[in-house]
Amino acid sequence: MVSKTFDEENSRLNLTKTIKGLKFECSDRDKKYLYKNKQGIKSVTITKTKSGKYFATILIDGDLLRTVNKSNKSVGIDLGIKTLLTFSDGKTIDNPKWINTNEKKLKKVQKQLSKKVNGSNNRNKVRLRLAKLHEKIKNQKQDFLHNITTKIINENQVIVLEDLNVSGMLKNHKLAKSIQELGLYEIKRQLEYKSLWYGRELVFVSRWFPSSKTCCECGWKNDKLTLSDREFICEDCGNVIDRDLNASINIEKEGIRILNEKIGQRLSESLDVNLTTLVDNPTMDDKDVNPLKSSG
Repeated sequence: MVSKTFDEENSRLNLTKTIKGLKFECSDRDKKYLYKNKQGIKSVTITKTKSGKYFATILIDGDLLRTVNKSNKSVGIDLGIKTLLTFSDGKTIDNPKWINTNEKKLKKVQKQLSKKVNGSNNRNKVRLRLAKLHEKIKNQKQDFLHNITTKIINENQVIVLEDLNVSGMLKNHKLAKSIQELGLYEIKRQLEYKSLWYGRELVFVSRWFPSSKTCCECGWKNDKLTLSDREFICEDCGNVIDRDLNASINIEKEGIRILNEKIGQRLSESLDVNLTTLVDNPTMDDKDVNPLKSSG
């Protein structure tokens, strides 16, 4: 049955002897992978969304072939509300404001839904329309975030972020809607698993690290800096820089420091293991210690 799961020629999915010939859509890359590894299919799970669409989640036992550009670059990223991402190299990505852009449409359909009689066909039609609109916004958001995180992973070997307390930030009622719309947790989640996939280093800087209040040039600290201050002006070296850019540069520097500290710790642990081996084996001769040395 596994070998007959797919009708490759007509792009059809066969689930059982009676449920078969289901047309499906996916990227050409994924389709090619499915056909190539169809013998490794373990299970197929069908789910239905509120908008009435069906999705098949296919579990495959096989090698995942992923390609990624070689890079020796590092980047620090400051996450914000007005500017979604500010990179330490000066690039920025604005907040697309998916909900705000579609807010009028959402309110209109929600108002129509409230006027319909419970259980009526008309109410069900409007409910379906509302579900499709919410799904469209969700898909736009997911596609946007996936494009961003994949680009970050492709271009950098070391990515540094602040370890933000998103759940705590949502308790601020004035900012909760904007923060929820941004998808800060989703950005973190995607970067975490994509870093593992592609062998990148993802470093988190403590949320208490004063990235915005510290001068990225000399290290002078401005404890009086407020959220309304959009520029950082150093009273020590005279550095004038955008607040978010200053923060992202500091985040990158702190991340590199943390990473170097971890690497040093790993080397130290490796040395400890080697020394222990020598102590535990006092009869080891010079050849055992240095196998590359000539036995003569």
